[in-house]
Amino acid sequence: GYLLPTEWTSTAKPPPPRSPRREVTTRWIEAELRKRFGLDAPGAQLELTEREDGVLEMRPMIAVPVRQAGFWTPEWQAGEAEFEEHVQRGAVISFASMADFMADLDAPEGSEQSSQDAGHAE
Repeated sequence: GYLLPTEWTSTAKPPPPRSPRREVTTRWIEAELRKRFGLDAPGAQLELTEREDGVLEMRPMIAVPVRQAGFWTPEWQAGEAEFEEHVQRGAVISFASMADFMADLDAPEGSEQSSQDAGHAE
């Protein structure tokens, strides 16, 4: 049977039965492999896929909190790679203080105060 909240009406359908959650231990995997792939870490998971030829493939996975899922999208990762490329080639500007940064934002392009003219580029 089901225990239903008292605010449910007689026409409400009970939720479907939940299957018990099954967790499989990774202790059967050699310790060296567990360590190399981080399978001893809390929350570590394995994705199991059957190929067309019947071979089972296991891939180490980690659970990502929903709040962080956007960071791992292909679009966001492409932006991260683009930013890193800018950093690697030195196409970034550093400021000694927040006041210098704000002054640069307020300066018209091409003025003496602009970051490139002021020698802030590194």
